Order: sequence, then structure tokens, then C-alpha cells
Amino acid sequence: MRHRSGVRRERGGERRDARVRRAHRPSRGRLRRGAGDLVAGGRQHRGRGAGPQRRRRGLEGRARGRADPLGHPRHAARDAHRRVRRAGHDARRRGGRGRLDRDGVPSAVSERVRVEPSALAGSATALSVDGDRGHHLVRVTRVRVGDRVVAFDGAGRERPAEVSRVGRGEVLLSWTGPAASGVGADRARVRWIQGLPKGDKMDLIVRQATELGVASIAPVFTARSIPREQPERWAPRLQRWERIAEEASRQCGRADVPAIEAPQSLAALCAAPAGHVVRLTAWEGATASLRAAIEASAEGLPFEVLAGPEGGFETAEVEAAAAAGFAPVSLGPRILRAETTAAAFLSALSVLRGDLGGSGAMMR
Repeated sequence: MRHRSGVRRERGGERRDARVRRAHRPSRGRLRRGAGDLVAGGRQHRGRGAGPQRRRRGLEGRARGRADPLGHPRHAARDAHRRVRRAGHDARRRGGRGRLDRDGVPSAVSERVRVEPSALAGSATALSVDGDRGHHLVRVTRVRVGDRVVAFDGAGRERPAEVSRVGRGEVLLSWTGPAASGVGADRARVRWIQGLPKGDKMDLIVRQATELGVASIAPVFTARSIPREQPERWAPRLQRWERIAEEASRQCGRADVPAIEAPQSLAALCAAPAGHVVRLTAWEGATASLRAAIEASAEGLPFEVLAGPEGGFETAEVEAAAAAGFAPVSLGPRILRAETTAAAFLSALSVLRGDLGGSGAMMR
């Protein structure tokens, strides 16, 4: 028995051979498109063959389709980006951090890494950094031999060093100067008490509060907090917030890292003794302004600021906090999000009583 194609169907091997031949046989449309054979170097390429003209047209079309706004091919823009990255690496090898400022000059800001406090106080002339911090130096910031690095202990002291050897996930630092006190918390000494928001908003609050110089961060459970009190589930989150605070301290140039307290209820917070501090509550229903409350407070006292989650505080919570010494203050007529409240309140407090009152902050 024969099939329409003339191939016997009784034998399985022949049927497979027929399928293979049909798969590699050019279609009629492809044969019509290739009626004029592509000739290159005396060799004819029929049907599916991709001759040099066809390959050239494909490359030109891809280049035209990937042009940047100036009309240059995308691969040219990619090469330019690589050249910029190589220039940054060269600047790092010349003694800068590896980043270029707006004028193209190598930055004089050194890379920072956190180490144990005992490492700064010892008599050794070098220090080996490995683990996650060594991986960050090698793989993320890509330090090279001769780069300047500042090691800080997270408690307020730092020490300059120079990279003397770079291995796989390990960096050897040689001290270039003695240990000294570095930039610490804001002069206002703020303990930021945050009603726990939902999702990962607390990550942003921890990062911004660290950059703005808080001394410690205390998460609290309120009536409108979505997260609930489950102590067995909060250990990973606390570790995550501690890592975020350390990274923010490294980035902003702090030599200390703010303490992240264990979450507690608002009732437990209000029951704790206050001490000699200025207690404030950021509440949209308050009539007193932040400036008036700060001007009425004694000079030199630290601050404890209470801020709510999404939806703010209930009236009963504000009254209980006021009985514990937290005076309600307003940030203006506009309602701010939970993560925006921290940045706005801490910035205003630093301008009125802290480090931002005399000089501007350097932005990176």
C-alpha cells in the first residue's frame, strides 16, 4: 500500500525517514521567494540557505530597530555604557571609590564596611573581611587593591584602611590610621516609635529613619495595625530590619547603627516609665504644631516620637498616649502616609533642634 506521497506506509522505518525528509524539504512559498538563487563565491544557496546579502540585511534591520534617541545603534550605546563602567573601575584603581562625580572627577568618598568592635581596638595591622560583608565588597562594590575603605563598628567608631588583597569573597584590609569617633545619631537623639504598617512599608521607614539620624526604632502594635502579635514570627523580620539599618548606616556615613527594639503593644509602651525625655505623637487631629511643641521643650533633652500605621490612631489610643506624656502635634493640614510621616517629622525635627539646623546634608 502506498501513500499519496509515494512512500510505503507498511514499514515504520520508512515512515520515519519520510517525516525527516519532509521536515527538511523547503516549502513552496520559500522556493518562490528564493527563485533567484543567492550566489556567493561561486556557490549557490537555494531555498532556506541564508546568503551574505540576507545576513547583512538582517543585521542592518536589527541595528535600525534598536536605535537610541540619537539614531545610533543600540549596540553602540551598550558599548558606551561599558566604557563608562570601565572608566569607573579605572578611577577606583587610581585611589577613588570608583564612582565619578558630575564633573567626571573620581570621588574621594571611601567605601564603608562594618566590622566587630574588637577589630578596631586590636593591635593587628590588618583585618580580613569575609562572609556576606566580604562578598559585598568583592562582588557588589568591586573593590580593588589600593582602594580606600573605612571600617566602622556600629557603635560610633571607625578606622581608615586600604585594600591590600582581594580574594574570592574575602578582602584583606591594612590599617592606614588610628580609630576615631565617626558620625553618629542626630543631635536631637530621637527614639522613633512606629505603629506597625502592613506589607514591607516598615523596611522603608527603617531605612529613612536611619539616614535621618534616629538613635533607635521601636515597632508597636496598635488597634489599626494589620500585623498581629505573634512573637515566633517576628524574629526573621527583626533580623531583616537590622540588616536594612546596617546598610543604611553604611550608605549614609554613620559610624553607629540604630537599635531595633522588639515589637510591643501600645499599652505596654505607655505603661513604661518615661524618664527625662520629650514625648510627642504625630496625629492629624492635633491643634498644636510641631514647632510650638519643640520650642516649649527644654533644650538638650532626647525625643520619643510616636507615629501611627495606615489609618492613624484611634481617639482612645491618643488619649492613653497623652496620659503617658505623649503630646499630640500636627505636621500641617495635609494627611501623610505612614512612611512619609517618618521622613517629614524627622526632617523637621532635625532642622528645628538637630543637625540640619546649621548646615545642609550631603546627598548621594
